[in-house]
Amino acid sequence: MGKMIKKIKNCGILFILILHFAFLIVNCCYSQNISGLYQDAMNAFYNKDYKKAISLWEEILKYDPSQKNPPKLIEMARSKMKNKVNPLLNEFHSQLGKGNYTIATEKIRELLDIDPLNQNFKKIATKLETVVSSLTGSLTEGGKINNILRKSIIGYVVGLNDERLPVLASRYAFQVESGNKLAEKIFLFMDREFPSIARLEVSEKGKNVIEQKLAVILDDIYDGKYEHALIECELVLQIEPDNVMGWKRLGSIYYALGKRSEAKVAWEKALKYDPNDKEIAKFYKKIK
Repeated sequence: MGKMIKKIKNCGILFILILHFAFLIVNCCYSQNISGLYQDAMNAFYNKDYKKAISLWEEILKYDPSQKNPPKLIEMARSKMKNKVNPLLNEFHSQLGKGNYTIATEKIRELLDIDPLNQNFKKIATKLETVVSSLTGSLTEGGKINNILRKSIIGYVVGLNDERLPVLASRYAFQVESGNKLAEKIFLFMDREFPSIARLEVSEKGKNVIEQKLAVILDDIYDGKYEHALIECELVLQIEPDNVMGWKRLGSIYYALGKRSEAKVAWEKALKYDPNDKEIAKFYKKIK
């Protein structure tokens, strides 16, 4: 019986030694793989093959997400690609702003050819392809409503300061022109894409988006909630940059916050759009 126990113990020790040895082999192979990938990546970088270098550093992160150097090296490689990327990126934003969505899609694909692992480019490409397939390939016509719809689509594709913009801009466009089929299509699409925003931003009967927000801003000013009023005012002016009341209230918010120079600029904007507004002129005299 004693011999059997001893034999079992010996087997257990042998098994542990085998496991330890196997771990050392795996660890050694792992280290060699990581080292090899680093070496290949640096060679690619020095040969100005930044696309390959990025892909190898991404491969290292798949092996070991805790590696600290690859993200920094990837950013360094991307900075070296700026001469190729920036002109295309500028052209992409230009075409997106003009409503040339098919051409903008071509530009983002060219950017992905240069930097195929860029997650931001991938997201933009996916959203832009959705716009072209589900909404329209082009929205280049002039006019207030088309300008607002383009802002809604820009907010959806690349994102803007206020994530509510795609929903509220398209909703406002449809409220102003309820017979506009494209406005309706974009409005319904944005409501589906951003259900939580659509649910939280409840429409008030008898008021469009801008009227509703201006009323909220006024209440906020009276209640001293200037920071919230500022956010809502900036949203109004993103949707409708020539809204005189929006500029007037923005000036009042800044004045209440003690930001006299910003208040002056806002009231000057209001006067630009409505030079005959006596109330603005009265406000303006306070700080002139």
